[in-house]
Amino acid sequence: MSTSLAVAGTQHGRALLFRVPAGIPMVLDVSLVPLLVPVRDDNGRAPHRSAPRGLSRVGVIGNHLPRQCGIATFTTALRDAIAVAFPALDAQVVAMNDPGPSHAYPASVRFSIADHDIAAYRRAADYLNGAHLDAVSVQHEYGIFGGRAGALVLTLLRELRMPIVTTLHTVLAAPDPAQRRVLDEILRLSARVVVMSNHAATLLAEVHAMSADRIDVIPHGIPTEMFSRGDKDTIG
Repeated sequence: MSTSLAVAGTQHGRALLFRVPAGIPMVLDVSLVPLLVPVRDDNGRAPHRSAPRGLSRVGVIGNHLPRQCGIATFTTALRDAIAVAFPALDAQVVAMNDPGPSHAYPASVRFSIADHDIAAYRRAADYLNGAHLDAVSVQHEYGIFGGRAGALVLTLLRELRMPIVTTLHTVLAAPDPAQRRVLDEILRLSARVVVMSNHAATLLAEVHAMSADRIDVIPHGIPTEMFSRGDKDTIG
């Protein structure tokens, strides 16, 4: 049996519908949307708001607000959307820290990693394994992890004992050898990979020889609210 999920956004992203087959770890990994709405499954069962079957705790790895960057906004919106849709599901964050002042993270951020500290990646793996998570969602961008081409994240991912679902925010058409080596290993370690366009899925197949049956395309989405005169002066 598979379970259908509608991804509805009142501020960001058009409605999407995707399926997660039985036996595949269901980590909800979507764009900047404020609400995930369960819909009827294949047997016509009515919507419910309990955690997806087989999941009670999930982790999300990525930047997080108040750090100011697009990945931080994305990760925060993702975690908050899961919390709204499935209050019984414990969705916790491991945040990546850049050099400089520490950030005042909310309670949903349970652990943080200094991006160039290899020991911190090992401690994060110990934490996530000890938290008995059912799955982990990784927000991947080369620039947020330490090491050449972000290679230090492999220190963490290789130690994890739960399924990994990785969202790729950048897929390069011509990666250099280090970038190719790192992403090839991330793909090998991931049970599923999420990209935001068909073009990115094609690149994964052509450049990294990844099987299409492990790739999910979930568009990033755009704001749906209408802009009015004067908005440009406000938002730049």
